[in-house]
Amino acid sequence: MKKTIITTLLTLTAALGFAEEPALIQQQLPTTTDVLRVPPNTQIEISSKRDWFLYVKMIAADSYPEKVADFIPGFGLGFRFAQGNHGLDISSTGVRGHGWSKGTRNYFWSFPKASYLYYFSPAQQQSFYAGGGLAWGGIDTKDGTSFLGISSNAVLGLEMFRKAAFRTFVELNVNQPTIARSATGPFPGPVAEISVGAGF
Repeated sequence: MKKTIITTLLTLTAALGFAEEPALIQQQLPTTTDVLRVPPNTQIEISSKRDWFLYVKMIAADSYPEKVADFIPGFGLGFRFAQGNHGLDISSTGVRGHGWSKGTRNYFWSFPKASYLYYFSPAQQQSFYAGGGLAWGGIDTKDGTSFLGISSNAVLGLEMFRKAAFRTFVELNVNQPTIARSATGPFPGPVAEISVGAGF
C-alpha cells in the first residue's frame, strides 16, 4: 500500500512538472501578434537606395538662328549616377522642327553627351545642381548653316524625389559648338534647352 502511494505521488509530481514547462516557455516566447504589431499613425516610406537611375526627358530648344524665344520640341534619353555632392550624367538628345514663326526647319542632336553635376543638398529629397560637360553632335538649319563636332555645355537644374523610386528633374542646358569637324556657313552660337525629365 505504501509503495502504491509513493508511486502515485511521484507520478502526479512528474505530470504536474511537465505540465508547467510549456506554460513557462509559452510566456517567454513572443507571439506572432507581438512581432507584427505596428504602432498607430506610423508612416512606412519606400525609398530607393540606388545611386543611379535611367530617365527620359522632353526638351524645348531655342530654334537657332530664328528670333529669340522661338522654341522647337525635342526628346532625350539618359543615365545619371550620383554619390554625395558629385554626379555624372550621360545622355543623348534630338531636337527637330519649326519654330513658332514657321521658319526654316532646324535640327540639333548630341550623342553622347557627358556632364559633371554638383549637388548642393545631396542628403535632401530635392536638390539644386550645376555642372558642365562635352558632347559630340551636330546642328543643321537647312539654310546653309551646319556644324558637326564637339560642343561644350553648362547645366543648372533641380532634381526632386531623390529618395523615392521615381525621380523627376527640371533643368536648363546651354550648348556652345566648340570644335568643328566640319562646318558650313557662319559658326553657330549657343543653343539653349529647357528639359523636364522623369526616371526610375
